[in-house]
Amino acid sequence: MKKKEKGYYFVLDFDGPLFNGREAAKNAIENTYEHFEKTYGKPNLEFLNFPLIDPISLIRILYSRLNLKTAQISRIATYYISELNKYESRTQINSNIKEKLIRMYMQGYKFALFSSRPKKDLTEILLNNGIKKVFSVIISGDDVLNPKPMPDGLQKIADHFEIQTDDLIVIGDSLSDYLAAKKAHSSYYHAAWTGEPNNLAYCRADLVLNDIEELIEVLDSGTFSTIYQEPSVDDNLKKAIEKRDLSFYGGAGVSIQSGYSNWDNEYIIILKKLKSKLLLNKLSYTEALQVLASNFDNSKKIFDAFLECFDKPDLKPNSYHNAMLRSEANIIWTSNYDQLFEKANTIAGFGRKIVRNDPMLLENFRHGKLVIKMNGDFVNATFNRELAWGVVVLQEQFDLADKRREEIWRLFEDNYRNRCIVFVGLSFTDPELHRILSVARQKLSRTKYNHYFLKKIPSNPIKRKRYLLHADNLKRYHINTLFFENYPKINEFVEKLSSLSMKPVVGFSGNFLKITSTDGTYNKNETLNLGKLNASKVEKFCAYIGKELASRGYRITSGGAPVVGIPAVNSAFNINPSLARFYLRKQINKGFMRSAPVIIVSSNTYEAMRKRFIGEVSLLLAIGGMNTNRNKPGILSEIEMALTKQVPVVLFPQAGGFVDSNWNNFINNLEDYYNDPLLIKKIREINNQIASISIKNFFNFVISSLPDLLEDLIFSYVGSCSKHSETEQW
Repeated sequence: MKKKEKGYYFVLDFDGPLFNGREAAKNAIENTYEHFEKTYGKPNLEFLNFPLIDPISLIRILYSRLNLKTAQISRIATYYISELNKYESRTQINSNIKEKLIRMYMQGYKFALFSSRPKKDLTEILLNNGIKKVFSVIISGDDVLNPKPMPDGLQKIADHFEIQTDDLIVIGDSLSDYLAAKKAHSSYYHAAWTGEPNNLAYCRADLVLNDIEELIEVLDSGTFSTIYQEPSVDDNLKKAIEKRDLSFYGGAGVSIQSGYSNWDNEYIIILKKLKSKLLLNKLSYTEALQVLASNFDNSKKIFDAFLECFDKPDLKPNSYHNAMLRSEANIIWTSNYDQLFEKANTIAGFGRKIVRNDPMLLENFRHGKLVIKMNGDFVNATFNRELAWGVVVLQEQFDLADKRREEIWRLFEDNYRNRCIVFVGLSFTDPELHRILSVARQKLSRTKYNHYFLKKIPSNPIKRKRYLLHADNLKRYHINTLFFENYPKINEFVEKLSSLSMKPVVGFSGNFLKITSTDGTYNKNETLNLGKLNASKVEKFCAYIGKELASRGYRITSGGAPVVGIPAVNSAFNINPSLARFYLRKQINKGFMRSAPVIIVSSNTYEAMRKRFIGEVSLLLAIGGMNTNRNKPGILSEIEMALTKQVPVVLFPQAGGFVDSNWNNFINNLEDYYNDPLLIKKIREINNQIASISIKNFFNFVISSLPDLLEDLIFSYVGSCSKHSETEQW
């Protein structure tokens, strides 16, 4: 699959925006009128008032009032087509347009052509004008079963670029161009420079361009190369995470993945129910609802409509909710009226207290981890005539929020001043953001950290420019905007921040050989049953992965078996001593050589030690494993404990032994242990990929791909609804 290009994707109509077919048609029509005037008479219809349509249909319409026979119409059309071809062959694409398109093409913008003309004609004209190379794909009337105004051609173009149709920007000058763009949910820019008569497309366009130079001005004001800088965890964020000063703020956008619409759409739906959508022409959503709520009947309808809107018990939380809740952030702020944070908290057992109002905050203030619903929610709201519903949705309720919810806002101000807040799922026009900025403007001139506002950059250049202006404004309030190419990348970034805050523990499970001497030495050339990696190579592999994961901030632990656990933990210790730890039982062989700290579990049994060891891990890597005289191999006990905890397990069958012989059984029964389908899919994918790697390519794969795959799996676990268990801070 081709890698998706970044930037803008333009679809041009041919006749009008690119090629002056109107002038060629005008000359051809004048010659046709003159040629047949003495024989059939001259039509009294003005050609310039007609849109450009196919030649036969045009002639049929122009000569419709002369009552000609089909054969006569056909004769006229044949002559007209001949004249049209003659004039079109002499017509050149406007040099200014051609120059600007070539310039934009050289800068990396992507172009497609969508026309009802035959492809042969399009290709010939483009080649004659030296501009065919500009267009990555040409969709003609020959390529689609349903021509404009149907969007089939736009879908083909989007498929070619491997994007969605809403990422396309259609530049046209006709009603059919506009309707095709609208049906495909693409942006429509009207090329007014063509002079084509079309009021509807002109009036409803996202942007009207009087000259192609205006398009370039819009693009130059915020080019994609400026916007698409891959966001990273900067020093400010790292410091906040290290000091445990990170907070999240979840807005409406975090619930869209679960099936809720964005709040803008919900407001519009409610205003439609009240037959008051026209209020939005002059008022914001909250102001429009406020005006309507002055009437008792309307205020009750508004309350009931919102209550119905958020009464969706079948919807489930998603990775945004889970990742934020699983993080070490002491407080998750949210303006959401739904119950998804509560559901996630219950399903995975995150143990956070949910706060909806001041009394609940005062009651739970000293609890370690909170979810604070800034605006309350409708499930716990109560309707009354005075509009004091215990939830914030009307303009009056927003205006009085810092009075009616004084303790919540006081704590938020303290967080804003002294912690790093990452805002996820808010729009630039969110009334809650306006409220936050108002408070910041009045009371918070300085902050300990900068905050972050995560946004997907829109495909529409006009919106991009607007977003950049919003981002510049937020900087005044110590908020940096991070722009992402798509929503999955925002999701991954949230999971990454959560992961960094909790410092997941990666456990190495497996034994390989029995110690052959009191000093801990063993035969490094020995292999397990069915194994293709000897002890020396397994040791090298475990040491590399332990070092690489520790360098990314992950904690590495093991029960202390030679070949597997000892090299992994020791190499992590060499990177950062605080990221390495062994778990051992009381009765240990003193000949084992290790450098990292050792936690001695106060029991002589392996079971107690394993319970403590597996109780810490967020990912378990299983390598080798020998069958012993005991009823159950130790590696099996550790895998089963991890599965019971719903912790991801990754097997490496290349080392042979128990892992290799039981690989199929593990892969085929994942659904029996994990309750998150996305996590199951990810675990199965990575285990299948590892198993498919040959011994010849194994170490190349380990170095080039494995650390990233393991990290990706950890992110998926962080965002899953798997059971949560507290991890001890080392």
